Amino acid sequence: MSAEVVKAAISVLRTEGAVIGQQGKGVFVRDQAGARAQGQSQGTPPPADADMTTKQLTEVLAAVRDLGERVARIERAVFPEPPPADRRGK
Repeated sequence: MSAEVVKAAISVLRTEGAVIGQQGKGVFVRDQAGARAQGQSQGTPPPADADMTTKQLTEVLAAVRDLGERVARIERAVFPEPPPADRRGK
């Protein structure tokens, strides 16, 4: 196995939070129970990031709704509804 493959594998494990590198000592496997208790298990963002993401999504949703309302007003102004057809002759 080449050193490049090992480095790539360690990089993936580090990104996933499975290992911790210590300068001059090596790379060590994390205690997965401790990582879960801290909310750092794979796929779980830290609470601050989750709050920020929720806030940003709420702002985007409000902006999209506002734009939808503005487009609807413009369409009503540009394309007024035709008057109802006279049905007395039928």
